[in-house]
Amino acid sequence: MSPSDHIERAFAAWARGIYARRYVVFALCLAWVAWLASYLPDMRAENSSQSYLHSEDPASLEYERFQRRFGQDDRLLVAVEAPEIFDLDFLTKLRAFHRELEAVLPNVREVTSLINVRQTRGDGDTLVVEDLMEDWPETSEALDDLRRRVFASPLYVDNVISRDGRLTTVSIEPVVYSGGDEDAESALAGFDESQAPTGTDEGELEFLHETEKREIVLELRRVVTRHDAPDFRLFSVGGAIAAAAVTERMTSDSGLHVSVTAGVIVAFLFFLFRRLSGVIYPMAIVAASLISNLAVMVWLDIPFSIILSMLPIFTMCVGVCNAVHVLTLVYQRLAAGSSREDALAYAFGHSGLAVLMTSLTTAAGMFSFLTAELAPIRYLGVTAPYGVLFAFVFTMTLLPALIAIFPLPAKQWVAGSPERGRLQRVMLFAGDLSARRPRAVLGVSLLVVAAIGSGLFRVHFAHEPLEWLPADDPVRIASHLINRELRGATTAEVLLDTGRENGLRDPETLVQIQSAIAAVEVIDRGELFVGKATSLIDIVKETHQALNANDPAFYRIPSDSLLVAQELLLFENSGSDDLETITDSQFRHGRVTLRMPRVDAVLYADFLQEIEQFFADSLRGRVPIVVTGRSALAARTFSALIRSMAKSYVLALLVITPLMMLLIGNIRLGLISMVPNLLPLCLTLAVMGLLDLPLDASSIVIGSIIIGLAVDDTIHFMHRFRREHAISRDVRQAVRATLITTGSALFFTSLVLATGFSVMGALGTMQNTVVFGYLTAFGIAIAFIANLLLTPALISLGIRLFGDPAAPEHVVQSLDSIAPAR
Repeated sequence: MSPSDHIERAFAAWARGIYARRYVVFALCLAWVAWLASYLPDMRAENSSQSYLHSEDPASLEYERFQRRFGQDDRLLVAVEAPEIFDLDFLTKLRAFHRELEAVLPNVREVTSLINVRQTRGDGDTLVVEDLMEDWPETSEALDDLRRRVFASPLYVDNVISRDGRLTTVSIEPVVYSGGDEDAESALAGFDESQAPTGTDEGELEFLHETEKREIVLELRRVVTRHDAPDFRLFSVGGAIAAAAVTERMTSDSGLHVSVTAGVIVAFLFFLFRRLSGVIYPMAIVAASLISNLAVMVWLDIPFSIILSMLPIFTMCVGVCNAVHVLTLVYQRLAAGSSREDALAYAFGHSGLAVLMTSLTTAAGMFSFLTAELAPIRYLGVTAPYGVLFAFVFTMTLLPALIAIFPLPAKQWVAGSPERGRLQRVMLFAGDLSARRPRAVLGVSLLVVAAIGSGLFRVHFAHEPLEWLPADDPVRIASHLINRELRGATTAEVLLDTGRENGLRDPETLVQIQSAIAAVEVIDRGELFVGKATSLIDIVKETHQALNANDPAFYRIPSDSLLVAQELLLFENSGSDDLETITDSQFRHGRVTLRMPRVDAVLYADFLQEIEQFFADSLRGRVPIVVTGRSALAARTFSALIRSMAKSYVLALLVITPLMMLLIGNIRLGLISMVPNLLPLCLTLAVMGLLDLPLDASSIVIGSIIIGLAVDDTIHFMHRFRREHAISRDVRQAVRATLITTGSALFFTSLVLATGFSVMGALGTMQNTVVFGYLTAFGIAIAFIANLLLTPALISLGIRLFGDPAAPEHVVQSLDSIAPAR
């Protein structure tokens, strides 16, 4: 007796064991699901730009070090558009808006606008650093003077006001650490990590959580709603705002997708089985698997994200497909007169091994994501195999317990009858044609692949989550507006380490930094350019000008290092804390903030390297530099995206192919059987190229999902084909017998999978969800067609070329001897 026969007998015995202990098994399953369901309220979501990278990623660690030293760079920016900014009515509204933000926003360190932006001036021998509108303008002359001072200052233009004077901004800086501990932040501000004051260990402080940032966003929206008006139009942008918009749409879409998919599955189940039990039992497996899978995410502290939003649909489809393969055989045997126990033993003996193998290959396809460098994709490699595992376990336990406990009235079997249904006849015709004329079928298939395959050479990568939002989404509109009018909606940070105390008080070093800034400010790469640079240089020049009778001719760096030190000391003593966010207390470390447009991450890597090279050349290697910030995180995410795809696809094939060889028992036929499973992947990628759809952090997972799911049909087909071919020794007859017994189930499971993912495409409000849903459905449909046409053709041709695979006589033993019909 072969190992597969032993396994099949074990599955049959397992079913009988569950039947005998059905009430205990049912109670344990209910208790397990109820216990896990209690964890679901603790699920959290995360879609920030930093969440794409692992916490141990070098780019992420560098960004965290930057935040601990200089504070939060992920600021929320509100652009205010008005017919006339330097108008008393407008400024009064702006002041009211500013003050309400300061009063109601939680976890905010500072709000900056025209009302309180820094103004540095000299008053005789005294340096005055005050709010720009410390003295409120009451007259037209005062308003004209305000306009003049604003447009005369490089600090303000492209920062708090646009060049054409139509937009002004309100900048909101969140606190760095969770809980809004401003005292701790103040104690740490400006200190090197190794010199933080006693009792303020930065390593013990957690960064502001995304849920806390979302609280800021929600309160900001309420304030914006109250103040927005035709003559006071408000546009909000920022990393936290974009993440909140994505999370809200994801949450809303996921709930709708799950509800509609469940309804569609119920309809399909009733159409297939025409009985209530055929609907309730699979949906019980689906519900138990889904609840268990989501609870595991809470256990492992894995946040729900836009990449993981496909997980509920995936788990539902896998669960229902497992149940369908078992129930199909159960109902067939009941219609033939078997008892429920014998029908269960037959169904599990026949399909148990196939369900196990499909679970293993599907899990392997998803397991390949564990090699991904992107955190959400790696999390998918953890959670999706758990979903497959739970679906398999509940199919092996809860499903037979339900069948054993609740009555199943004997009815004539409809779906599996070879005489009924146009679909059955079409499948039989296609399978027979493929087995009879394999070369012709393969030739036509090659022509189709050649016609569509050119799209493979047009596949390109991209990463810009903001573009996933609808074109009319307020966040996307605001981002494009600020990109255009204020020359950038994101930033890069150039970190400088002079290696010595007071290194940033050295005029030569300051001049070299100024030279580097001047060089990068003229870089223009079309979509990408440096719109604004801010640094310690601005304060040095402002202070020097103010202490020289406010003469613009003195807006420069002093040549005497002692003078630089004295003037910076005067600035510190003026009461302003602005130095804390741009240098440390020893003037060793500094930052240069470069504002730039928010664009596709594919453009950032080369651009940031060019900036880094400009600084390195200007500083002549004397000052080490590091480029970080949100644009640097995006660039790193993009590079990780490409490597993640290559690793996951290769690993999926390396794991699944040996499993196919093991199941088929023949190396050559195992390799041949992988062709129909690679075709859907290739054609899906080709369609993406032809439609100019990019591979991004969302669509990159389609390939491994398609491979993992496509192999399922092949396994069920090959598992039955081997048995039928061992009996008849005739390929055409074996193909026909295989399609008669498993064809309807294969079609239905493919239909459920394709429809489930199509629901995501049809009802998704985000572009990435639409693309993911439709392309995955397309790949699954191609997989079914390939298994119907190519698998019989390849098997037929393979047997002709290489001979029959080993098929000992004991393989022909019928499962009827395991579970005889009664």
